[in-house]
Amino acid sequence: MKKFLLTLSAALVLHMASAQYYSIKQIGISDSYDWAYGPNSGAIILDKPNNDVLSATQTVPFAFTLYGTSYTQYKASDNGYITFDAAATTSDNAPATLPSTSKPKNSIFGFWSDLELKAAPNTAFPIKVTTYTYGTAPNRVHVIEWFGVSKKGVAIAANADVLVFAIRLYEDSHFDIVYSWGGNVNFTGTAGTQDGGTNATTISGSPSFAYPLTPGGSQDKLDAIVYVFKSGAQPSIDATVVSTSIPAVVAKAASTSVAGKLANYGTATITSLTMNYKIDAAAAVTDAKTSLSIAASGGTYSFTHATPFTNLTPGVMHSIKIWASNINGAADANNANDTLTYSFFVNLGTPATKYVLLEEATGGWCGYCPDGHLKMRDILAGNPDVIGVTHHNADGMINTESDILNTTYAAGYPSGYINRTVSGTAVGQSRSSWDASVATAKTVASPVNVTITNKSYNATTKQLSFTVNANFVDYAAGDIRLGAMIVEDNVRGNDVHNTWTQHNYYAPTGGGAGGTGHELYNEPEWMVGYYHRHVVRAIPSGAFGTAGVIPTSVAPAGTYSKAYTWVVPAATKVTYTTSTPTKNDLWSTIGGWGMNKLNEISIVGFVANYNTDVNKRQILNAKLESFWSTGVDTKIIDLDHISADVYPNPSNGDTKVQFTLTQTSDVNVKLVNALGQEMKAFNENNMEAGNHEVSFDVSDLATGVYFAIVSGNTFAQASTKFVVSK
Repeated sequence: MKKFLLTLSAALVLHMASAQYYSIKQIGISDSYDWAYGPNSGAIILDKPNNDVLSATQTVPFAFTLYGTSYTQYKASDNGYITFDAAATTSDNAPATLPSTSKPKNSIFGFWSDLELKAAPNTAFPIKVTTYTYGTAPNRVHVIEWFGVSKKGVAIAANADVLVFAIRLYEDSHFDIVYSWGGNVNFTGTAGTQDGGTNATTISGSPSFAYPLTPGGSQDKLDAIVYVFKSGAQPSIDATVVSTSIPAVVAKAASTSVAGKLANYGTATITSLTMNYKIDAAAAVTDAKTSLSIAASGGTYSFTHATPFTNLTPGVMHSIKIWASNINGAADANNANDTLTYSFFVNLGTPATKYVLLEEATGGWCGYCPDGHLKMRDILAGNPDVIGVTHHNADGMINTESDILNTTYAAGYPSGYINRTVSGTAVGQSRSSWDASVATAKTVASPVNVTITNKSYNATTKQLSFTVNANFVDYAAGDIRLGAMIVEDNVRGNDVHNTWTQHNYYAPTGGGAGGTGHELYNEPEWMVGYYHRHVVRAIPSGAFGTAGVIPTSVAPAGTYSKAYTWVVPAATKVTYTTSTPTKNDLWSTIGGWGMNKLNEISIVGFVANYNTDVNKRQILNAKLESFWSTGVDTKIIDLDHISADVYPNPSNGDTKVQFTLTQTSDVNVKLVNALGQEMKAFNENNMEAGNHEVSFDVSDLATGVYFAIVSGNTFAQASTKFVVSK
């Protein structure tokens, strides 16, 4: 994974002559800070509904210095600021020009305005002020985050009506203000800091500073707008390497460029410098750069060192230090931020057979989610090396581990997690990015193959059993984990809106979100009998995999395995008040089996990195296998209900219907079209218990959706859908 780069622009700062802080505006965040739906949502210190209030006293886990005084406690206001003034008891909702002795003293103003915490139309939308700390000493960062706050007395109708911003306190006693998304130019306030009313530094325009808008309301950290505040006089010469694009894994024989981005935090334009790097204990490698023009106060320079590196020891984590020196022929005035240190792993570059895992956050209540389902359908149809699964939220198909993943990564619904790999700086991506991210993920080599063996089912205990295996073909290192998901296709439930019946914003009555040409425009707003595809039913390994199975250092030919089980709940059936034939392959009000259908259960095995930074828990490889199989590796033991399967699917010629009988029975197998008309049939009396297979030639059937229906005199009817494609 590449580190992502920061873009900076000149600061817009209004400060008093005696101010002791200066500010620089930057675009983008590259550290592990996460907001909104991430695990760092933290402890709620102010919840909705609330207006003009201060929180209880909060504690900073390190001493933070503001205007020369050290503090460890503060209070937060719903009006967008924190104060270190222990005597403060009321919240000020009237931003003013600073400094002012009548306004909050010894305070930092993230976006000081007349705000409040009130419920949105979607009651599940998180509206709160939270606090948390990330990083390790002496580089900890304490965050106070306002999520979903809105203007006093103004209704919430869209993202533009809420604000998401944060104040971050750093252990070295500088701070910044992060604006992530939401808001419009009608939101104005004060941003900056003041002491007891003598000194202040505020962002230009305060108290009418317009809330900074991220591009298109982006929730990506790469687009976040950040104002960095540092104490003291801004130095003339101050350059820092802010990021590098060196991959996390480098092949031994590859020629790897040392590239990245440098920022000028000084007041002088940089016209020349020397770029340096040093790997492990080797000598520094230098490269003089001239004829530059890096603007003062936030200008940036994308560099590539003239000398790449190659042929490092494989199977080892290496450390590189990158820094600039001899800036405009002088020394850097601020050595504390000079050097970027980055670690990367070297392997042989031997690739495994790669599969990409596309996970979608979805829900029956989510009117935009069917469009995500169509996007996944199209990606899977065109990419046999992509595995698709859906994690449901707040409907009839939830499970604890999927909730953990959605809480960690979803940036709204639907969101896609492509190998749980950072795109920009956010794992959760809008569906417009899925194609490109899938294409990129395919190019990333994997050191490990994944296989699934020892599949079995016991009808007495209703337990599925299987083993996931990691077979390494190259070196790997770190906390690498084995994982497994249980996935069921074509899950349905009775007509309960938001729970089973899928909401559709693309229907005219749902708002016609995609216009008249959208595939879902002529479908109903509530799709009764919706086929929920690729539903994750359980993750027996835990959301991020099982620890301790794979050692922290792996050599080629290393093989590691973990057995998993899952007890299948009783199969359910669905009934509807109407009996509308299938409209397309999305929904039908024809009743039948709903959930826990053994013949539609599959297993996804995966191998993933684990890291304390949730954005560095990439899926290295995955494998999908249907659990239902008559192959020698699967033992089906006395199925307690009839199951049916069709293969190949889609088909255009010889098509086989598989089913299992628990006792001798007369059997009728028929193929029907979407209107319920019988197209082909097979009958046999006194068919014995066991696994059976019936073949049909479907080459004479028109392209479309069909159903194979198996019925008998000793069991309930079973049906399964298949497609004829010419």
